[in-house]
Amino acid sequence: MFGLIVFAARTDFFNGCAACPAGWLPWACIIGISVIPTIVSLMTVAISIQCIGSVPVAILGALETHNRHHVGVLMFGEVLTVRAIIGIVLISAPS
Repeated sequence: MFGLIVFAARTDFFNGCAACPAGWLPWACIIGISVIPTIVSLMTVAISIQCIGSVPVAILGALETHNRHHVGVLMFGEVLTVRAIIGIVLISAPS
């Protein structure tokens, strides 16, 4: 619901939407970038649950934001900004 509100505001309440892509190549790219990662993600989660169990998979999934930032900062030299730290805290905070 929040995404819809942000999308509506960013597109001047749906008046500034881009036209639908024409041709098969843009649609193939859209399908490839949306469907294939989803399938791969679901398959790897299912395999992970079979290999290590549901509790460790849930814990690793909850800590994914932390892991991603640690790897980015330590291995790829990314800068850890205040904005990223605020995001990590907001995601990690119990609801």
